[in-house]
Amino acid sequence: DLYIYNQEPLPFDHSSKESLSSEDESCDNIVNFKGKKNASSTTTTDNYNTRNDTWEPPPSVRRQSLPGAVWIDGPHLNTSTVMTTDEYDASEQPQGLAVATLVQEPLTVPAKLVVPLSVKYRRWLLVFMVGVVLVTCIILAITLKNVSRNNQLKHIAFQISNQTNYNSLGAPQREAIKWLLGKNNTNLDPKKDQSQLAQRYQLATLYFSTSGGNWSNTNSNPNVLSSENECTWDPQWITCSEDRKVTMIKIENNQLQGSIPSEIGNFDKLQILSFRNNRIRGTLPSELGRLKNLQVLNLNSNSLSGRISAEFGKLTNNLTKLDLGNNELSGPIPNELGNWRQLQVLELYNNQLSGTIPTELGNLSKLRNVTFQHNQLYGTIPIELSHLAHLARLDLGNNKLSGSLSSELGRLTQMTELYVAGNALSGTVPLALSLLDNLISIQLSGNDNLSGDLSFLCENSNRTVGIDSTAMTNVSCSCCFENANQ
Repeated sequence: DLYIYNQEPLPFDHSSKESLSSEDESCDNIVNFKGKKNASSTTTTDNYNTRNDTWEPPPSVRRQSLPGAVWIDGPHLNTSTVMTTDEYDASEQPQGLAVATLVQEPLTVPAKLVVPLSVKYRRWLLVFMVGVVLVTCIILAITLKNVSRNNQLKHIAFQISNQTNYNSLGAPQREAIKWLLGKNNTNLDPKKDQSQLAQRYQLATLYFSTSGGNWSNTNSNPNVLSSENECTWDPQWITCSEDRKVTMIKIENNQLQGSIPSEIGNFDKLQILSFRNNRIRGTLPSELGRLKNLQVLNLNSNSLSGRISAEFGKLTNNLTKLDLGNNELSGPIPNELGNWRQLQVLELYNNQLSGTIPTELGNLSKLRNVTFQHNQLYGTIPIELSHLAHLARLDLGNNKLSGSLSSELGRLTQMTELYVAGNALSGTVPLALSLLDNLISIQLSGNDNLSGDLSFLCENSNRTVGIDSTAMTNVSCSCCFENANQ
């Protein structure tokens, strides 16, 4: 059997007889044979030379025909067997089958097409390409959305921090922005939650600026820098108002290292800031002057250095306590501290402060405690301090103060402790100190040129007065005892 396949139906051209090989009698017979079903009862190939006659194959042939295929049953093409129409219908011999299939255009029936691979997989290639385009579009849309979000978050950060800090590798601001762009803030909208994101960024900057990874008492809390609201990170060092604004940052005895970031000045609702007893270095950021609601600032027992900025002196009118004791601060005490009209406690002891005591401190009418001991202050004790009607403790010991004790100190009727030991004071102890009915401790030693009799302090029989453990040879007191607490 011979099968000829072609993608398109194979038409038969009756005029193409000459193009067939003359040596193949089978082809010659096929070309001259058109087929005719309703021919005479005796039929040979010669009877099918009429071109107008047409033969149609029986149903069995239709069922076997393939589009674009010619089926030639070779062994019977050279025979001229005479068959009647009825005989043919009964037998369905391949003579008619062969000739009819050749001369009749192939019928279109359901069949599997023979398609080249490039055509067969073209449809799947198209589907794949469409899928790639869709996935690319989705990824691009997500990327553009993330880029837009990241730019918005950076804009929030750059409104608080100097962008140059972000460009420095390892800078706390850079680490804080990386954290801000991370998974712990994806639930916040940069447009709707801008204020909260700014607050979280400021806290993150503080965390990275002070080596938060080394904090001793906070790392046990997994909420720090988590996706939880920042007001719930650690109630021991963060508290917030009802509107979720940070009002207290209190991280004491926690091995904080590094420096205080300038971003600290952006907590506009902050009332208490305490980093007492840590290892913080660097200078006091002038941005602290922007904390208009700050009431307590306690940075005692760190390693802060540099000057107390005049901008820092403009801090707030609400400040009630300033404790910068036990640091390495230098330079003069700013006159601007006299603006803190609500100040009650001012402690600057154990530093390297120099210059004179500002007379503007006399304006702090609510001041109760002034501790400047162990500095390098010089000059006289300002008479303006006698205006501090509520002053209970005045400690100016171990400086370079000179001059005499003013009798105006007798106006400080609330005074309980007066320490001026270790200076260069001269003159006599004023009798006006007898007016200090609440005085229970006084230190005058180390002032070689200071003399007097403190017996007037004994006029009140209900009082005993402690004096320096190193008794002054030129000062006597019958009711005084040695005070071990110098």
